[in-house]
Amino acid sequence: MATVGVDVMETAALGRSFQLGMLYDCRKDALIPGITLWDPEKLQQSLRTRPQINTDFQVTSSDSIEDKSTLLNIDGSLKLSLLGGLVSVTGAARYLNDTKKSFRQQRLTLHYHSTCRFEELTMNHLAPENIINQDVFDNDTATHVVTAVLYGADACFVFDREVSADENKTTVEGEAKLALEKLKFISVDVDVSLKMDEAQKNAVQRFTCTFYGDFQLPSNPTSFEDALKVFTDLPKLLGEKKELAVPLRVWLYPLDKLHSRASKLQREIGMDLIIAIESVIESLNAAGMRCGDLLKDSPALTFTAFHDKILQMKQNCYKYKLKLAKRLGSLLPNIRGDVMKETTLNELLQEHEESPFRRSDLAEWLKERERESDVIKSVLRQLKDAGAQAEVNVDLLLMDLDVENLVCFIFTSLDWTDVLLLQQKDCLSPSAKGRNNENRPDAVQKSWLSPEIQKTMRSNLKTFKSLIDSGDRKPARFIVSSREMENNPGSCILLYESECDEGVCFIPPSQPVCPVSEEVTDEGVVVKVAPACPATEELRLLYKAKQDSVWTSEPVMKDQHTVTLTDLRAGTEYEIICAALGKLNYTVYSDVTEVTTEGRSSVSTEEASSGRGDVTRRSQNLKVLKNPDVSSFKQLKPCLIKPESSTKSQSSVSSSETFKLRLKEEFQYLNDRQSLNDVFTEQHITEDPDSHISDDRHIMRNDVFEGQHIRTVLLKGDAGAGKTVTVQKFILDWAEEKSNTDIDYIFPMPFQKLNVIRETVKKCSFTELLRRCFENTEYVKLSDSERIVLIFDGLNEFKLPLDFKNAKKITDVHEPVSVSHLLVNIIVGHLLPDAQIWITSRPAAANQIPDGFIDRVTEIQGFDELQKEEYFRKSISDQRMSDKVISHIQKSTRISSMCYSPDYCRIIAAIPEKMFTDFPKTLTQMYSRLLLAQTELIPERRESVTALGRLAFHLLANGNSLFCYEHLKKCGIRDESVLMRSSIIKEIEDQSKRKLLCFGNRRTQEFLAALYATEVINGNNQLQRRDLSSLGLYYGEMCFSSNSYLKSVMKKASERQMDLFFCFLLGLSLESSQRALKDLLKTSSSSFSHKAVQHIKSMIMESSPENTDKCSLLFDALKELDERYLIQEIKTQPKSGLKPSPAQISALVNLEK
Repeated sequence: MATVGVDVMETAALGRSFQLGMLYDCRKDALIPGITLWDPEKLQQSLRTRPQINTDFQVTSSDSIEDKSTLLNIDGSLKLSLLGGLVSVTGAARYLNDTKKSFRQQRLTLHYHSTCRFEELTMNHLAPENIINQDVFDNDTATHVVTAVLYGADACFVFDREVSADENKTTVEGEAKLALEKLKFISVDVDVSLKMDEAQKNAVQRFTCTFYGDFQLPSNPTSFEDALKVFTDLPKLLGEKKELAVPLRVWLYPLDKLHSRASKLQREIGMDLIIAIESVIESLNAAGMRCGDLLKDSPALTFTAFHDKILQMKQNCYKYKLKLAKRLGSLLPNIRGDVMKETTLNELLQEHEESPFRRSDLAEWLKERERESDVIKSVLRQLKDAGAQAEVNVDLLLMDLDVENLVCFIFTSLDWTDVLLLQQKDCLSPSAKGRNNENRPDAVQKSWLSPEIQKTMRSNLKTFKSLIDSGDRKPARFIVSSREMENNPGSCILLYESECDEGVCFIPPSQPVCPVSEEVTDEGVVVKVAPACPATEELRLLYKAKQDSVWTSEPVMKDQHTVTLTDLRAGTEYEIICAALGKLNYTVYSDVTEVTTEGRSSVSTEEASSGRGDVTRRSQNLKVLKNPDVSSFKQLKPCLIKPESSTKSQSSVSSSETFKLRLKEEFQYLNDRQSLNDVFTEQHITEDPDSHISDDRHIMRNDVFEGQHIRTVLLKGDAGAGKTVTVQKFILDWAEEKSNTDIDYIFPMPFQKLNVIRETVKKCSFTELLRRCFENTEYVKLSDSERIVLIFDGLNEFKLPLDFKNAKKITDVHEPVSVSHLLVNIIVGHLLPDAQIWITSRPAAANQIPDGFIDRVTEIQGFDELQKEEYFRKSISDQRMSDKVISHIQKSTRISSMCYSPDYCRIIAAIPEKMFTDFPKTLTQMYSRLLLAQTELIPERRESVTALGRLAFHLLANGNSLFCYEHLKKCGIRDESVLMRSSIIKEIEDQSKRKLLCFGNRRTQEFLAALYATEVINGNNQLQRRDLSSLGLYYGEMCFSSNSYLKSVMKKASERQMDLFFCFLLGLSLESSQRALKDLLKTSSSSFSHKAVQHIKSMIMESSPENTDKCSLLFDALKELDERYLIQEIKTQPKSGLKPSPAQISALVNLEK
């Protein structure tokens, strides 16, 4: 409740029937009906009215309590009363109660605000002698009286659109942006609907409309077109004389100023407490929405146990919110009236933080359920594609005479006891608290999605799909179901064989040991067979002449160790395999052994008896085992493990293990020696709508190659969005055998390292490239049967463009070509066609790869709110410090928006506590604090930083990022170890004798370069300014005070992909930035930043409709200049009749992200 002047308070009417002279209790935010202080006739005589005409429009996509309250101009105290249920709203204020039901719901709100007149009482009428009802001062019912009212009307058009699980978020956001553009133009073009083309009409027709207003409408609008028609008629609906206007805002005069005995408002609630309570309610609302989304997904719709847990959580949160609101509503009047202390609210919040409904517990629980839902959904989708159907009633199928055998993929842990739900039940029913504690687990909620369980589930999934695909198995019906089985956590395959009432867990046979020939003659072979595993019900030996297509079978008895194959052709090469048959005739094959019978071309008798005549190998072509003719043999075709040669030596296996150990050592720690596993925070990877593979909205990091015909994957993301760390975790998980265990080799080849190789050799074969990227890779022998993944990280850092038109075609891994042509051949598939490729890049650089060569385009989104909090809690071991950092971020929308980038979160986590007195609000401030912390222990740090900055600038201007130790020595830096320990620079490993260095990342390089440029500009040394001529900065401050010079600098920076350098340069021009870096930077007595701001504003207004990239850069520059108000001004252009260009709107949308 805002205070006007010394005594009078202003508040929102919210559809309540305010009149002049009415009494009001500010402790309860309640009108007192039926009582007035003054005679109604005299009150009318003292009334003063004046017109106050104003109309305002605003569009918002936010649905938070804070933004809704701001939209309707509700202050914190009244907002708290609303949350506590003390105030009932009507009219347009009902919009406050309309919250989104789902995070998949796209919402836009158009707010119309119009005022027409202002009525107030004269000061003479307030005199005590005019009061006729003196009892008011004694009965403690009111604290204020209404002395002024502003009349008008509000209207809120709420446009909603449901986003299905199959839709891509980017597509929906594009449609929302289109609608937003049209709505922005309504105020100046009431006939806008007539100017929409068919594509635009189709986009907006998918939005539904809900109307909340202070107007009486013949019928409420339900579509976008209806809303436009109603919107144009709103001014007429107030009446010709505006007689239908309602109170919008009222002014309240305190009764204790009229009489000392009157009750008064003793205390206002502090803003910190208001924000904290609002945050609690928001977290409960968000939990309810996430539960609602889970309930709509296929896992909850399929499995009752999973559905019931989610529904229970949603109901618990709703009950707890009502309970919390009721307690809040009872406390507020007592605190405001000084009956209770404000600390009572602190106690309420503390009690909430100790309850099972606190934000962290809810977030962790929901994150786990969402993870479970994603896994179940992925399994269901794959099994459905394979032909299995979800069934609830297994008993019904067992009674079906047409079903001979029933095979069930069972989720066995969906019924596990949920600790948090039990705790919530106790919290909501105090009488039941502790009743059965002895039977309830005290430990933290266990997850049935541990790495071990996931590995087993993946194995069961492969086995189940192989059973379905097997052509020679017994007839069976395949279903998916849920059933609690404590001894088989996660999943199992349950088999009900014909005429058996009880199901048994299906265990596939192990791959048989490759058969070994013991004796070879001209007509026969004695073959040694190893014992079968317990899951094998029948063992058979299959053999055929190599040139034949039909296999012959020989049964192997239980205790039989050798089998004699007779009637063979002399001097003929034979292939022999062992087949293990399990339940349902599920068959697994051994590797292939080749043996040649004696004859004219056979080996000698001595060789045969000694075994030296046996030839074994890995089968490189498995088509012979997939030949349909084998079915005439009345035995199974291979279905799970395909025959391969037995000569794949142990050294090959051990070489893979050795390689994994090397990668584990390389990737298990980050630059600052933090364990990657300890601090890694999972991010959302979404699939681009233009990708020809249509998959779920979110893709798990370790599943980027899942799906049919996925060879090449592109991962796009902004600078610092987490691309490199994501692929590092992918590699580490494989090296630690946590995922993708079917991959034989992963070769990470960052483009930064490829730059070094390109400068070292003119031509290079793939085998040479491997040798230069990885030491001692001579032992790595790759074959066609190996599954290989190549990871090329940081395409935007590659110096040369990839020339797909003129690259020389090669197919031999030993043929040397340029590194650029080598990469093109790998991506296109001429070279290593069976290898899978993962490329990461910033969006701008990714366009150089033609769409036809990419099978899946993905994008990494950065951190959401929960992921930010998770990262800081993992990265900062001191809980007090992590709480402080998280609190700072949550309180500042600006900092929170910056922290969507994991790289910026890393910087904040690395800044010492003593530097948090003034929290960084721009990237410039953030990198300034980081540099101060990194260079604190460097001797002569100012000279060192200046020298590094000069080096960074010249490398950037020349399109380079690599340098050598000699460059550092020329700069006067003799001890590079301090710089490397602080992660400012790092060494690039290479097989050549040269040792090269680079900056920790490009953003660090661009900041140091901008710091050096600022030093030179401030120093006003004409000779030094020649260093800056490549970017047109020779004229120093004039480059920013002149519009044409500033355009030239920005253009040259963009051409060299130095956008961040340009933004940093402007950010460092601020007096506050230079003051913070006074130990590293020569400060300037004048500032050109205010002139630069005006020029940037002009460039934004003059920008062409299609130049989105330029607009985005200009808005980023404004952020570094700490000029957010200009961005807000452009957002609200429609109020002044101006139309923002599509480029401006697109840039603003990206800015909001």
